[in-house]
Amino acid sequence: MLQHSIDMIKQSKDVRQEAVQVNIFTAVLTALKTLAETKQSSSTDDKNVKTTACTLVMQTLSHQNPMLCCAAGEALGRLTQVVGDGHIVADITQMCFDRLKEFHDVSFRTGYSLALECLHHYIDGMSTG
Repeated sequence: MLQHSIDMIKQSKDVRQEAVQVNIFTAVLTALKTLAETKQSSSTDDKNVKTTACTLVMQTLSHQNPMLCCAAGEALGRLTQVVGDGHIVADITQMCFDRLKEFHDVSFRTGYSLALECLHHYIDGMSTG
């Protein structure tokens, strides 16, 4: 389903593409929140699922629409919470820092800053909860 979502985003254009992305991120965030609340990480044990989910989210972190950047940052935080793998968290965190160094435009940097905040929020919650 995640790969199909990525394909649907690529096939749509302009305003329709943003509407598709909003709907996809609504579904992804709801699913990740439910997985985190029920502590069912077995659904994300498949490496292909993790990779595809990261691809979907990372492509949207530098989007021009601030709502989508926020949704992508939140999804990244939730994804790391559900996966609970320290190596993946470290890799994603390093990737976000690298992108922050690379981009000089505020609109591109915002999504990665939000992602780091969400990572901190959910990882901190994992260590205390």
